[in-house]
Amino acid sequence: LRYEWNEKWGESSERVAWYSYDWANSVYASVCITLFMPLLLTVLAQRAASSQGPAESAELSECAGTCSRSAGCPLAVQECRACVSNEGHWLWNGEKFEDLPTRTVWFFGQVEAFTFATRVLSVSVLFQAFVFITFGALADYGSGRKWGLAISAFGGCGATVAMMFVSDPSAYLAAAWLTIASNVGFGAS
Repeated sequence: LRYEWNEKWGESSERVAWYSYDWANSVYASVCITLFMPLLLTVLAQRAASSQGPAESAELSECAGTCSRSAGCPLAVQECRACVSNEGHWLWNGEKFEDLPTRTVWFFGQVEAFTFATRVLSVSVLFQAFVFITFGALADYGSGRKWGLAISAFGGCGATVAMMFVSDPSAYLAAAWLTIASNVGFGAS
């Protein structure tokens, strides 16, 4: 009976290894790709766009013309306590709301900072498709199957760990390429 079980389902050590690997992959997809990386990419892109972009012309120096109840602002909840530069999409000029200029960053063309993470993940899926087509046959028929798995898994892990060291908003492009490398390594493994 044990021989038939092993023939059908494999050795128990192989199954445990596969279950562990699948568990790690599932955690990566559900936590990193859907939660942490988009948040990190969006924050880095917004800060980079705010520090370099056209929204600096909308900076306020003394809360003049801010949205407050005494100034007649229809959306004011409380009086102005402090002005925050480069935050939000509207500016109260004392009479009406004005749209602030759109903040953009460059990644294969100008993209709004808020949608930067979506573009990065879309590009990573395109890279994944290229890698699947190119290296899929090697993994199916070649003798380097385990080496390919190890290289893609550890490469993706390395790129994910390297994201911890990206905190400067001017390094938003490095974060984008690390996300692409991480996602391609995840998909190829």
